Amino acid sequence: VTPHFSVNLGYEFTVRQPDSFEIFGDFFQVRSNPGLTPERSHNINLGAGYFLDKHRFRVDWSFFFRNTEDRIYLAVSPFTSQFDNLASTRALGTTVSVNYEPVKDLAVSLNATYQDITLQEIDPDSQLAPRFIGSSLPNTPYLFANGQISYRFSDILLDGSALNLSTNLNYVEEFFLSWSEEGRRDTKDIIPRQVVQDIGASWTAPRERWSLGIECRNLWNAKAFDNFSVQKPGRGFFIQSRLFLKKQ
Repeated sequence: VTPHFSVNLGYEFTVRQPDSFEIFGDFFQVRSNPGLTPERSHNINLGAGYFLDKHRFRVDWSFFFRNTEDRIYLAVSPFTSQFDNLASTRALGTTVSVNYEPVKDLAVSLNATYQDITLQEIDPDSQLAPRFIGSSLPNTPYLFANGQISYRFSDILLDGSALNLSTNLNYVEEFFLSWSEEGRRDTKDIIPRQVVQDIGASWTAPRERWSLGIECRNLWNAKAFDNFSVQKPGRGFFIQSRLFLKKQ
Protein backbone atom coordinates (compact mmCIF):
# COMPACT_ATOMS: atom_id res chain seq x y z
CA VAL A 1 0.00 0.00 0.00
CA THR A 2 2.87 2.36 0.95
CA PRO A 3 6.61 1.81 1.41
CA HIS A 4 5.92 1.24 5.12
CA PHE A 5 2.53 -0.51 5.08
CA SER A 6 1.51 -3.77 3.41
CA VAL A 7 -1.62 -5.93 3.25
CA ASN A 8 -1.92 -9.51 2.06
CA LEU A 9 -4.81 -11.89 1.47
CA GLY A 10 -4.44 -15.55 0.54
CA TYR A 11 -6.29 -18.85 0.16
CA GLU A 12 -4.83 -22.33 0.34
CA PHE A 13 -6.08 -25.90 0.22
CA THR A 14 -4.00 -28.35 2.25
CA VAL A 15 -3.90 -32.11 2.72
CA ARG A 16 -1.99 -33.55 5.67
CA GLN A 17 -1.17 -37.23 5.89
CA PRO A 18 -1.10 -38.78 9.38
CA ASP A 19 2.45 -39.45 10.55
CA SER A 20 3.80 -42.75 11.87
CA PHE A 21 3.28 -41.83 15.53
CA GLU A 22 -0.36 -40.92 14.93
CA ILE A 23 -0.99 -44.23 13.10
CA PHE A 24 1.05 -46.67 15.20
CA GLY A 25 1.21 -44.91 18.58
CA ASP A 26 3.95 -45.75 21.07
CA PHE A 27 2.54 -49.11 22.30
CA PHE A 28 2.36 -47.62 25.79
CA GLN A 29 0.34 -44.44 26.27
CA VAL A 30 -0.97 -44.07 22.70
CA ARG A 31 -2.83 -46.89 20.96
CA SER A 32 -2.49 -47.46 17.23
CA ASN A 33 -5.19 -46.44 14.75
CA PRO A 34 -4.45 -47.74 11.22
CA GLY A 35 -7.81 -46.37 10.03
CA LEU A 36 -6.74 -42.70 10.30
CA THR A 37 -7.48 -40.72 7.15
CA PRO A 38 -5.71 -37.57 5.86
CA GLU A 39 -7.11 -34.25 6.99
CA ARG A 40 -8.15 -31.69 4.38
CA SER A 41 -8.40 -27.98 5.03
CA HIS A 42 -9.57 -24.81 3.26
CA ASN A 43 -7.63 -21.87 4.69
CA ILE A 44 -7.98 -18.10 4.39
CA ASN A 45 -5.24 -15.78 5.64
CA LEU A 46 -5.47 -12.01 6.01
CA GLY A 47 -2.53 -9.97 7.21
CA ALA A 48 -1.07 -6.49 7.52
CA GLY A 49 2.43 -5.21 8.27
CA TYR A 50 3.93 -1.87 9.24
CA PHE A 51 7.65 -1.12 8.98
CA LEU A 52 9.84 1.81 10.02
CA ASP A 53 13.45 2.09 8.88
CA LYS A 54 14.44 3.92 12.03
CA HIS A 55 15.28 1.39 14.77
CA ARG A 56 14.17 -1.34 12.34
CA PHE A 57 10.72 -1.49 13.89
CA ARG A 58 8.19 -3.88 12.36
CA VAL A 59 4.77 -5.06 13.52
CA ASP A 60 2.75 -7.75 11.74
CA TRP A 61 -0.81 -8.84 12.32
CA SER A 62 -2.62 -11.77 10.74
CA PHE A 63 -6.05 -13.36 10.93
CA PHE A 64 -6.62 -16.96 9.88
CA PHE A 65 -9.63 -19.13 9.14
CA ARG A 66 -9.37 -22.93 8.83
CA ASN A 67 -12.23 -25.17 7.73
CA THR A 68 -10.91 -28.70 8.26
CA GLU A 69 -12.42 -32.07 7.44
CA ASP A 70 -11.22 -35.27 9.16
CA ARG A 71 -9.03 -33.27 11.52
CA ILE A 72 -6.57 -35.48 13.39
CA TYR A 73 -6.68 -35.01 17.16
CA LEU A 74 -5.63 -36.90 20.26
CA ALA A 75 -8.60 -38.46 22.07
CA VAL A 76 -7.64 -38.77 25.74
CA SER A 77 -8.89 -41.56 28.00
CA PRO A 78 -8.06 -42.33 31.66
CA PHE A 79 -5.34 -44.88 30.88
CA THR A 80 -4.37 -44.66 27.20
CA SER A 81 -5.06 -42.29 24.31
CA GLN A 82 -5.56 -42.62 20.57
CA PHE A 83 -5.41 -40.33 17.55
CA ASP A 84 -8.73 -40.09 15.73
CA ASN A 85 -10.50 -38.06 13.03
CA LEU A 86 -13.11 -35.36 13.63
CA ALA A 87 -15.64 -34.93 10.81
CA SER A 88 -15.42 -31.14 10.62
CA THR A 89 -13.80 -28.35 12.67
CA ARG A 90 -13.46 -24.59 12.26
CA ALA A 91 -10.54 -22.52 13.49
CA LEU A 92 -10.52 -18.75 13.91
CA GLY A 93 -7.43 -17.04 15.21
CA THR A 94 -5.11 -14.09 15.18
CA THR A 95 -1.37 -13.59 15.56
CA VAL A 96 0.58 -10.43 16.38
CA SER A 97 4.38 -10.14 16.16
CA VAL A 98 6.69 -7.21 16.88
CA ASN A 99 10.40 -6.87 16.03
CA TYR A 100 12.39 -3.88 17.27
CA GLU A 101 16.03 -2.77 17.42
CA PRO A 102 16.09 0.27 19.73
CA VAL A 103 19.89 0.54 19.50
CA LYS A 104 22.57 -1.11 17.41
CA ASP A 105 23.11 -4.82 18.18
CA LEU A 106 20.10 -4.98 20.54
CA ALA A 107 17.08 -6.90 19.18
CA VAL A 108 13.69 -7.46 20.79
CA SER A 109 10.93 -9.67 19.40
CA LEU A 110 7.49 -10.54 20.71
CA ASN A 111 4.64 -12.60 19.29
CA ALA A 112 1.33 -13.92 20.56
CA THR A 113 -1.39 -16.15 19.13
CA TYR A 114 -5.02 -16.70 20.08
CA GLN A 115 -7.06 -19.41 18.40
CA ASP A 116 -10.55 -20.83 18.81
CA ILE A 117 -10.97 -24.30 17.28
CA THR A 118 -14.51 -25.67 17.50
CA LEU A 119 -16.26 -28.87 16.42
CA GLN A 120 -18.75 -28.21 13.60
CA GLU A 121 -19.94 -31.69 12.68
CA ILE A 122 -19.66 -35.26 14.01
CA ASP A 123 -19.41 -38.51 12.12
CA PRO A 124 -22.49 -40.79 12.46
CA ASP A 125 -20.20 -43.57 13.67
CA SER A 126 -18.42 -41.33 16.18
CA GLN A 127 -18.71 -41.90 19.91
CA LEU A 128 -19.17 -38.14 20.41
CA ALA A 129 -22.67 -36.94 21.23
CA PRO A 130 -24.34 -34.08 19.29
CA ARG A 131 -23.99 -31.86 22.36
CA PHE A 132 -20.26 -31.55 21.58
CA ILE A 133 -20.96 -29.58 18.40
CA GLY A 134 -19.74 -26.02 18.94
CA SER A 135 -17.31 -27.08 21.68
CA SER A 136 -13.66 -26.06 21.68
CA LEU A 137 -11.19 -28.75 20.73
CA PRO A 138 -9.69 -30.44 23.82
CA ASN A 139 -6.00 -30.88 24.58
CA THR A 140 -5.16 -27.85 22.43
CA PRO A 141 -3.78 -24.52 23.73
CA TYR A 142 -5.81 -21.46 22.76
CA LEU A 143 -3.42 -18.71 23.92
CA PHE A 144 0.37 -18.76 23.74
CA ALA A 145 3.19 -16.26 23.31
CA ASN A 146 6.93 -15.86 23.43
CA GLY A 147 9.47 -13.07 23.56
CA GLN A 148 13.19 -12.80 22.97
CA ILE A 149 15.92 -10.26 23.74
CA SER A 150 19.41 -10.56 22.31
CA TYR A 151 22.53 -8.39 22.29
CA ARG A 152 25.65 -8.77 20.15
CA PHE A 153 29.14 -7.72 21.28
CA SER A 154 31.78 -7.35 18.57
CA ASP A 155 35.53 -8.03 18.73
CA ILE A 156 35.46 -10.02 21.95
CA LEU A 157 38.85 -11.69 22.66
CA LEU A 158 39.76 -11.54 18.94
CA ASP A 159 39.21 -8.96 16.21
CA GLY A 160 36.30 -10.02 14.02
CA SER A 161 34.75 -12.27 16.66
CA ALA A 162 31.30 -11.81 18.19
CA LEU A 163 29.55 -12.68 21.44
CA ASN A 164 25.76 -12.99 21.41
CA LEU A 165 23.70 -13.05 24.63
CA SER A 166 20.01 -13.94 24.51
CA THR A 167 17.04 -14.81 26.66
CA ASN A 168 13.74 -16.32 25.58
CA LEU A 169 10.44 -16.48 27.47
CA ASN A 170 7.66 -18.92 26.48
CA TYR A 171 4.10 -18.68 27.79
CA VAL A 172 1.17 -21.08 27.33
CA GLU A 173 -2.17 -20.48 29.03
CA GLU A 174 -3.83 -23.41 30.79
CA PHE A 175 -6.25 -25.56 28.79
CA PHE A 176 -8.49 -28.58 29.33
CA LEU A 177 -7.13 -32.06 28.69
CA SER A 178 -10.56 -33.36 27.59
CA TRP A 179 -13.79 -31.86 26.22
CA SER A 180 -14.99 -28.96 28.36
CA GLU A 181 -18.58 -30.31 28.24
CA GLU A 182 -17.60 -33.50 30.05
CA GLY A 183 -17.91 -33.48 33.84
CA ARG A 184 -17.68 -30.56 36.23
CA ARG A 185 -15.37 -27.73 35.14
CA ASP A 186 -13.94 -27.28 38.66
CA THR A 187 -12.76 -30.92 38.83
CA LYS A 188 -11.57 -31.41 35.26
CA ASP A 189 -7.97 -32.23 34.35
CA ILE A 190 -6.08 -29.27 32.93
CA ILE A 191 -2.67 -28.62 31.46
CA PRO A 192 -1.48 -25.86 33.85
CA ARG A 193 -0.27 -22.44 32.75
CA GLN A 194 3.38 -22.63 31.69
CA VAL A 195 6.00 -19.88 31.80
CA VAL A 196 9.49 -21.07 30.85
CA GLN A 197 12.60 -18.92 30.38
CA ASP A 198 15.80 -19.91 28.55
CA ILE A 199 19.11 -18.03 28.49
CA GLY A 200 22.13 -18.56 26.27
CA ALA A 201 25.46 -17.23 25.09
CA SER A 202 27.38 -18.00 21.91
CA TRP A 203 30.85 -16.90 20.76
CA THR A 204 31.77 -16.89 17.07
CA ALA A 205 35.39 -16.83 15.89
CA PRO A 206 36.62 -14.45 13.19
CA ARG A 207 35.28 -15.25 9.72
CA GLU A 208 32.80 -17.60 11.49
CA ARG A 209 35.18 -20.54 11.21
CA TRP A 210 33.93 -22.04 14.48
CA SER A 211 31.60 -21.20 17.34
CA LEU A 212 30.80 -22.25 20.90
CA GLY A 213 27.37 -21.94 22.51
CA ILE A 214 26.13 -22.45 26.07
CA GLU A 215 22.44 -22.58 26.94
CA CYS A 216 20.34 -23.01 30.08
CA ARG A 217 16.80 -24.14 29.33
CA ASN A 218 14.03 -23.63 31.89
CA LEU A 219 16.20 -21.32 33.99
CA TRP A 220 13.79 -21.15 36.94
CA ASN A 221 13.04 -24.89 36.90
CA ALA A 222 9.36 -24.15 36.28
CA LYS A 223 6.86 -26.96 35.77
CA ALA A 224 6.22 -27.59 32.08
CA PHE A 225 3.99 -30.22 30.51
CA ASP A 226 3.31 -31.83 27.17
CA ASN A 227 -0.18 -32.50 25.83
CA PHE A 228 -0.51 -35.70 27.84
CA SER A 229 -0.17 -33.68 31.06
CA VAL A 230 3.18 -35.45 31.54
CA GLN A 231 5.79 -33.24 33.13
CA LYS A 232 8.77 -32.26 30.96
CA PRO A 233 12.34 -32.24 32.29
CA GLY A 234 13.31 -29.31 34.48
CA ARG A 235 16.35 -27.07 34.28
CA GLY A 236 19.00 -28.28 31.83
CA PHE A 237 22.37 -27.08 30.54
CA PHE A 238 23.62 -27.59 26.99
CA ILE A 239 26.90 -26.90 25.19
CA GLN A 240 27.27 -26.91 21.42
CA SER A 241 30.37 -26.39 19.27
CA ARG A 242 30.46 -25.98 15.51
CA LEU A 243 33.46 -26.07 13.16
CA PHE A 244 33.53 -25.29 9.42
CA LEU A 245 36.19 -27.41 7.71
CA LYS A 246 35.81 -25.30 4.57
CA LYS A 247 34.23 -21.87 4.41
CA GLN A 248 32.76 -20.80 1.04
